[in-house]
Amino acid sequence: MIALGITAALLTAVFATRVGVRAVFGGGEIALWLVVGVFSKRIRFEDKPGRRKKRAKKPAVEPTPEAVAEAAVKTEVPAEKEDKPGKKFSLGGFLGGYDRRKLIKLAFRFAVKAVRMPRVDLLEFNYCAGGARADKTALRYGKVCAALGVGLPFLNRALRIKKQKITANLDYTLSKPKISGKIQITFTLGAAAALLIWSLLEFKDCKIKEDNGNGKQTGNH
Repeated sequence: MIALGITAALLTAVFATRVGVRAVFGGGEIALWLVVGVFSKRIRFEDKPGRRKKRAKKPAVEPTPEAVAEAAVKTEVPAEKEDKPGKKFSLGGFLGGYDRRKLIKLAFRFAVKAVRMPRVDLLEFNYCAGGARADKTALRYGKVCAALGVGLPFLNRALRIKKQKITANLDYTLSKPKISGKIQITFTLGAAAALLIWSLLEFKDCKIKEDNGNGKQTGNH
């Protein structure tokens, strides 16, 4: 019983672990972190100094007549080989026994569930309007505020956002607009496993039912 309780506790902890990614952007740059539970590791894309070393070019050597003749022999066109019949993978053949309409509906339902599965733990976005001309800066600021007012309700309906902070400011001292923000998206391993199992079961039900000759169809019910 103790071992069973420990195993259940470990499985619960694993399936409840949240994994995802965190991004911080601003000033034309973006930084990414891989998030696993309470731990995070920054993802670096830049090459380390000294990783790539330039190779010194070898001096050109004039080919000898023997080397030229040997290269000519090697570049002769080989005899054409007879094409042997082989098995080729075809997506249409693989899905031939499945109902295409059900597959399309399944793909749409999977996409909806996949979008709703992650949670936006943090969403910060700051836009600061700026520019050389005050009239264009004010007009740009008004357009951004209008877009945020219209788009945020749809965003909140489509995504599960735990914490958000969206701001828009106006600064006439800036020479150009400034954008910065932070976003963190995570999901639990249990939710991902449940979505995978659901997809496999639904995919199995998309198989076309065959007629056994007695007027009855056999297949998954």
